Amino acid sequence: MNILKASRLDSAYHRFRSSEFIFGTTLATIVGIAAGLGAVAFRWLIEFFHKFFFDGGADVLSFLGQYYVILVPIAGGLIIGPLI
Repeated sequence: MNILKASRLDSAYHRFRSSEFIFGTTLATIVGIAAGLGAVAFRWLIEFFHKFFFDGGADVLSFLGQYYVILVPIAGGLIIGPLI
């Protein structure tokens, strides 16, 4: 009985691997889920850094007065610009 079960699993595995449609669909689903989770993480990071620099930034950068609202995006652009 155990050999029959292993044979069925082996047969199902080979059918799965031999079918390009099923393999492609599964791979596309995995990539789509990963991309969606990456987008959600990216949005969370944007929100985190926005709160960190603009809500908490007023305390840390108080010596700049109200100019920190202009200087923080400029500094971010100077850091990110060369990466792009």
